[in-house]
Amino acid sequence: MATDKKFNIKPIRWTDPDIRAAKEIRIKVFVEEQQIPFREEFDAADRTSYHVLASDETGRPCGTGRLYSDSLDPHLAHIGRMAVLPWARGQGCGSVILIALMNEAARQGFKRIILSAQTRAVGFYEHHGFAPVGEIFTEVNIPHVNMSREV
Repeated sequence: MATDKKFNIKPIRWTDPDIRAAKEIRIKVFVEEQQIPFREEFDAADRTSYHVLASDETGRPCGTGRLYSDSLDPHLAHIGRMAVLPWARGQGCGSVILIALMNEAARQGFKRIILSAQTRAVGFYEHHGFAPVGEIFTEVNIPHVNMSREV
């Protein structure tokens, strides 16, 4: 388990007991807060993704994200379902999650990482070396833009 000043990162699989906390975070952030339909939140990629769960110093879960390989390009990784609970935002939790996923992408030998960012989060991803690719599009009624970076 990787440790940051404030947050612990734990890799988890879809079958691990701790995946329940990651699912609850995604439901709170995406389904309840952002009004994304529940049926849109979980997909087939979840079963094979590398997931991480962030917790604060007391062990309270506060964020999650996932990494998976592209089905057509073995050198391409996708990061997604980045979610941080409101009380942990602005404290570095999202950065710790993203860095853990980028490190795992490097460990697995990927050459490039892509993600679909909500437009309000573009600055966060740019801070971590991602650049917008293409035009803004709407997904689940939220403006997004694809972003990419080298591993």
